[in-house]
Amino acid sequence: MLRNPGSQGPAAAGRGAVQEAGLGMSTGLRLAESRVEPALEKQAQLEEQLRDKVLHEKDLSQQQMQSDLDKADLSARRVPGGCCMRQASLQKSDRAGPGSEASTEAESGEGSGRQGPHREA
Repeated sequence: MLRNPGSQGPAAAGRGAVQEAGLGMSTGLRLAESRVEPALEKQAQLEEQLRDKVLHEKDLSQQQMQSDLDKADLSARRVPGGCCMRQASLQKSDRAGPGSEASTEAESGEGSGRQGPHREA
């Protein structure tokens, strides 16, 4: 039997629409994939920058802590009047006169249980 070309019209049109929709979806998928790779690269770059920034902040924090410790150490080496202990000790020996006990203590760095800067370890 011969087929009537008019009877295949709606079926052929349906197949064409499905094929067209499939092509559109395929094109859309390729387009989406082409956008994903640069986005993932950008995300990796941002994550690396964040890690670097966190490490930098950690280094700065450690430097600040060391600076604070150094300042505290320097402050602990000074007497309340603002003079170094060695200078205060020398002034004490000058007032006491040569040969006195205070003079020999100042020269040796002894006296009042404190050590001068020259005796630090």
